[in-house]
Amino acid sequence: MKNSIYYILILGCCLYAFNLSSQKDSLLIALRNCSAKDSAYILNKLSITYRFSEYDTALMYANQALRSAIKSNNIKEQANAENAIGVQNHLKSKYDEAMVHYINALRLFQKINYIKGIASVGQNIGIVHFDLGRVHLALKYYQEAAKLYKQADYKKGLSAIFNNIAAIYMDLKDISKALEYHHLALNIRNELGDSSGISSSYGGLAVAYYNLKEYAKAIEFNEKKIKLELRLNNDRELATTYNNLGDAYLDSKNYSMAKECFEKGILIAKRNTDYYALTDLYYNLSIVFERTNKFEDAFKSMKNYIYSKDSLFKIKSTDRVIEMETKYETEKKDLQIETANTHLLLQEEKNKQKEKVIWFGSLALLVTLILGTLAYFNFRKFKKANKTINSQNVALSLQKKEVEEQKHLVEEKQKEVLDSIHYAKRIQQSLLPTEKYIQRIIQNLKN
Repeated sequence: MKNSIYYILILGCCLYAFNLSSQKDSLLIALRNCSAKDSAYILNKLSITYRFSEYDTALMYANQALRSAIKSNNIKEQANAENAIGVQNHLKSKYDEAMVHYINALRLFQKINYIKGIASVGQNIGIVHFDLGRVHLALKYYQEAAKLYKQADYKKGLSAIFNNIAAIYMDLKDISKALEYHHLALNIRNELGDSSGISSSYGGLAVAYYNLKEYAKAIEFNEKKIKLELRLNNDRELATTYNNLGDAYLDSKNYSMAKECFEKGILIAKRNTDYYALTDLYYNLSIVFERTNKFEDAFKSMKNYIYSKDSLFKIKSTDRVIEMETKYETEKKDLQIETANTHLLLQEEKNKQKEKVIWFGSLALLVTLILGTLAYFNFRKFKKANKTINSQNVALSLQKKEVEEQKHLVEEKQKEVLDSIHYAKRIQQSLLPTEKYIQRIIQNLKN
């Protein structure tokens, strides 16, 4: 326990990984029978079930979920898929890639205002900062996530974030604060009946009390954790917990109990071929034998420790080779898929262009037909109007001619009348005496 701090990586949806692991078959059946709309949801669930056992399989399902969600415009599942891809990269210590996908997920969750999702991704970003040693920045993200979980009344998420905040305070050596948050998490988990969460809180409390050198309390919570893990049949956790319990007995100088715990842990670790746990267990057992003056047994334990450490190194080397081979194969498949997708996209683009040409051609033909029809009707209308105007012009011409003829007749009649008047006047003038003659007569009469 001296070199270990319990830190539970609650990466988004992995809160449910333990329960979903037994549902792989049913999820695969559901995937075969589901609609395109629901496939992204099921693929995300499948990714979670493989998260801690088969990283590449989990990543494959997460990428498939992302493509399906984009195609069906399902923003929530698109965000879950981005988060899942981030988790898989995070678990492989690819922090830059993890952050890219976490930020993508965060923006998508913010777009639909999904509070639980925003909190979950914020929590994951906080874990990245914690892993990179940016403890205070990690604490900021955890506290913000805690507020959001409270707002959403999501107690399971809140208990997980309290566990992570406790780990921050353990790192900052503020053990009293760490205990406060571990107890807050434990209270919620007891209320929910969350057995795996309770086990995690027991482990965190045991570590905190161990660091305070309150070994009795550390022993108490480790024993509680062991009882719960036995009930949950969690062998891998059991080996580590027996190691931590043995550490507490070792430092309290109860060597017989320490030896018993380390030996139980070794049996479980061997059963699971867990060289990580075996390395610590054999090393601690050698210390027990050394302190009890059993130097031959101490030497044997140290040899087993060296063997386990070498085996662990080989496993890590093999894992790296396998990871590189898997990465190559995955990238090769991704390239093939990308090439196929590119071909499909080009074909789709060609089809779209063809459709556009057909559509615009049809539209142009329709417009031409409409304009031609309008022109035809306008021509007929113009022709009819022109015919009417010509008829009116003919009628006007006839009327004008008639008026002129009438005018000519009137003028001739007027001339005849005037001529008659002039003729009568001349006759009158010839019959009547002239004015000079009349004046002369009047003058004569006056004289």
